[in-house]
Amino acid sequence: MLKQLSRLEKTRNIVLLAFVILMAVSLVFFYAPRQNERIDNLGRSQETVATVGSETITLGQVATTRANIEKRNEAQSAQYGGQFKIPAPPIKSVLDGEISQALIRQEARRLNLMPTDDEVAATIR
Repeated sequence: MLKQLSRLEKTRNIVLLAFVILMAVSLVFFYAPRQNERIDNLGRSQETVATVGSETITLGQVATTRANIEKRNEAQSAQYGGQFKIPAPPIKSVLDGEISQALIRQEARRLNLMPTDDEVAATIR
């Protein structure tokens, strides 16, 4: 077949062009990134979604927190034999939680309530 196509240069070019078009169209229609890839890409995002005082909360932080919550929920569901599926929290509630945590950290710094290294070490033991 290759010998025949080498003799028919115009036909060969048409066949190759058709193959390239077919591959490009199939790539466009059938390529679907996996869910984890999208989360990983969001997890690296540095886009600011909120600013609390001097702290910024990025889309990556929110996506990573949500992914961690989903993993924890799946683990808890597996403890009960997978009978109960715990839904993932909405992004808005994850963002609200991140904002609350930032406010708590800032207030703790303002009141000088940060633990010393000795207190942290004692708690870990």
